[in-house]
Amino acid sequence: MSSQPEGLMTTAELAKQLSVSPRHVSNLVNRKVIPRIKIGKTVRFQLSSVLKALAKYEEHEYGR
Repeated sequence: MSSQPEGLMTTAELAKQLSVSPRHVSNLVNRKVIPRIKIGKTVRFQLSSVLKALAKYEEHEYGR
């Protein structure tokens, strides 16, 4: 069982969940696209908050 609070993910775990690289997650944080929780030097993410932030960038394409 994990010692971290339920719902919080590491950069690597979030990257895997989103099917992107950990570096891409870091870039999204640096550009302030997704929120992070920082505890000392440790960074964690709440998936629901990240998905909500990313939804603002969702694009829809209808019939071309």
